[in-house]
Amino acid sequence: NAGQRVRGLEFDSRYALSENWVIGFAGAFLAGVMTRFPGAGCTDSEVAAAVNNDAAPCQLLDDDFVKIVPVDAEEAFELTAVINRTGLKAPRTPDWKFVASADFVMPVLGDQFELFGNAKAFVSDGYIVDVEGFSERIRYDQHEDMNIMLGLRNIESGWSVAAFARNILEARPTYHPENDPFPSGTITQHMGPT
Repeated sequence: NAGQRVRGLEFDSRYALSENWVIGFAGAFLAGVMTRFPGAGCTDSEVAAAVNNDAAPCQLLDDDFVKIVPVDAEEAFELTAVINRTGLKAPRTPDWKFVASADFVMPVLGDQFELFGNAKAFVSDGYIVDVEGFSERIRYDQHEDMNIMLGLRNIESGWSVAAFARNILEARPTYHPENDPFPSGTITQHMGPT
């Protein structure tokens, strides 16, 4: 079992600009660390780095859990591969993130209907997403995104209709081929391209 600790400072604020408009600003400064994670599985690149390398952090063990230093990759990928990730930066934990929001409600067509909406935008620094292998192959670099919602509701009967635009800036993880031991698309050395 692994242990993870995240410490930091979070804040959230909302301001009513008028009866119709409320804006907000929130953020976090975080420090996430794996407090305990011995016996984690090695990534393919860590296994490859352990070939013929007694000082590699990835330990290759036989069926009796005796450390082996293989001389070729084929032998290495047949062994149990473990590493101690204690002290590493926690995955899915940015160092900072800021969020700005705006909400509005506006009466229309008398007092029976309301036009309402929300916009939320954020910016965050990068972080790894691989919670099992801690690989840097696919990760979020610094990124930003925005969501918008606009709707109409009937105050008396309670129904509403809304339209949403999500992920407008298309924030998504980035592939880093420099961290991929098999950039041709192979899963392991023993499988063909996918």
